[in-house]
Amino acid sequence: MSGQRKDKIQAVSTLWSSLSMPRFLLEGDSSYIVGAASNFSGDTLFVNSQFLKNSDQLSAKDMQLAKSLKDSVLLSPVDTSAFEITYQLIERQSGELLDGEKREVKVFGLGTEEAKGQSLFVPAGA
Repeated sequence: MSGQRKDKIQAVSTLWSSLSMPRFLLEGDSSYIVGAASNFSGDTLFVNSQFLKNSDQLSAKDMQLAKSLKDSVLLSPVDTSAFEITYQLIERQSGELLDGEKREVKVFGLGTEEAKGQSLFVPAGA
């Protein structure tokens, strides 16, 4: 016996968060890091918006998330060590992690050459 069956599965998240930040910094740079969240549940959520550098807390704010929110923190690395930035939303009452994102940031010294990548030249009129 043989056959075929097709089904559609749809996964939907009622809360979505994202982290906007540079992929690298130069020694002495400062940059704002922005965390954004969207709530599709229709209910207002009471959250704690947090930024972490590695495991150290940079910022924590209690906020109401009706439809969307943005939060930011200024980042000024003191050396050339790479680190991770995490943006996360914690439900205030239960302490449950609702959503988050983590990214690595590289910090280069001034005058550092990065050997990875390509230089492509496109002829005029192409």
